[in-house]
Amino acid sequence: MSTDVVSRSAGPATESRVVQPQSMLGRFFSLQNRYLAPLFITTILLVGQISFGLLESFSHTILAIATAMFCEIVLGRLFFGKVPHLASAYISGISVGILIRSPQIATLATPRTPSKRSLIFQ
Repeated sequence: MSTDVVSRSAGPATESRVVQPQSMLGRFFSLQNRYLAPLFITTILLVGQISFGLLESFSHTILAIATAMFCEIVLGRLFFGKVPHLASAYISGISVGILIRSPQIATLATPRTPSKRSLIFQ
């Protein structure tokens, strides 16, 4: 909870607000925390892996994360001249790692007989 201190000057519609700093927990769960979304998606990924075996292997996911971060660094340097914050690339890498986790992706990507495909989708 924060308390606002409002001071009004003689001029029209001028006021200034001094807001006391939030608690440590309040700052952690605020929208300004850049690391909150990556922490949550990592937690979801770990819980999903432990509970349901979501990933085929961690190496594929780590490779997807590293590739997304590498592309973000290269494109950020190329277009903006600096390295952007990599939280978005980390989340994208985890998402790609989850999407390509299926060991049957090669079966779906290569032409096969319809009978083999029907076995996959049963």
